[in-house]
Amino acid sequence: MAAWPAVPLGINLGGSLLGFVATLTLIPAFKERFLAARLFGEDLNKASRQPVPEAQGVISGAVFLIILFCFIPVPFLRCFVENQCAAFPYDEFVELIGSLLAICCMIFLGFADDVLNLRWRHKLLLPTMASLPLLMVYFTNFGNTTIVVPKPFRVLLGMHLDLGDYRDDHIFSLYFMIPFFFTTLGLFYHNWYPSQVFVGDTFCYFAGMTFAVVGILGHFSKTMLLFFIPQVLNFLYSLPQLFHVIPCPRHRLPRLDPSTGKLEMSYSKFKTKSLSALGTYILKAVKILHIVDVRSGMDEDGEYTECNNMTLINFVIKLIGPTHERNLTLLLLLIQVLGSTIAFSIRYQLVRLFYDV
Repeated sequence: MAAWPAVPLGINLGGSLLGFVATLTLIPAFKERFLAARLFGEDLNKASRQPVPEAQGVISGAVFLIILFCFIPVPFLRCFVENQCAAFPYDEFVELIGSLLAICCMIFLGFADDVLNLRWRHKLLLPTMASLPLLMVYFTNFGNTTIVVPKPFRVLLGMHLDLGDYRDDHIFSLYFMIPFFFTTLGLFYHNWYPSQVFVGDTFCYFAGMTFAVVGILGHFSKTMLLFFIPQVLNFLYSLPQLFHVIPCPRHRLPRLDPSTGKLEMSYSKFKTKSLSALGTYILKAVKILHIVDVRSGMDEDGEYTECNNMTLINFVIKLIGPTHERNLTLLLLLIQVLGSTIAFSIRYQLVRLFYDV
């Protein structure tokens, strides 16, 4: 019994390796079909504006689903072949099916976004609807959960707070993360500089829901959030533009200087008088803190103000200066690794300040 999880994990790994090969092969094979369907874009940071296929996350997502669809019976073979189950684990079966349904819905919605260019209100609503299967699985299987209350709040809330049953299910998470890693690795190969394809919103939706599935049903959602420290910082840094307190252009990517071949910060330019009082206050604050480059001037339309677009990528360029795209990509990957290292430190070291471990 103790060795049993190694069997489905081994099968899962074998299927994932096949998925890696399939993703590597299918992406270039379908390139012309995506171009013919006008699912392509231009790389704004290249001097050559050759069409690049978009929404390639749908291919890695489809391969991921095929792997797990074929894998569905594997974790339960012991119940049929070795007769080691007193009763069929319907709760585990529902988890697996519900998770796949949620991920499948999100891939569909992501591809719809790439094709139809949905509005923001749709982008907020549709993922919420797609997460309903996941929430229903959590509600029906885990109903009530008991969590350990951090030390500073135990005087008010007690030692435990009853929110549902807790179960550490890392095996379940690996069933999803192993094929996700290998199919994404195949996509990454083609998306690496210089990009042969763009992953599109399809991959963003697909990846987000996959992480949500393993974080929520694996019962380590707080730990999972720690691994998104760079993304959280990027979101916080972007808030003034996301809420249009500061004007937000459609594209906030860095800007290529053709003469040097290096990427520079991109800017948002607007009339100074069009800025609200809150926007003016925020610009003054971030300028004092030296976290945003703010400039003013005069043109034929009167006084204008411009500031660098508030993304983590532009902030890194602000710190290190203009740099080549390949070097910038490696640096951003290093920041992600550093963020993950910090996440492990918080999870397994600083947590001792708040919990008895």
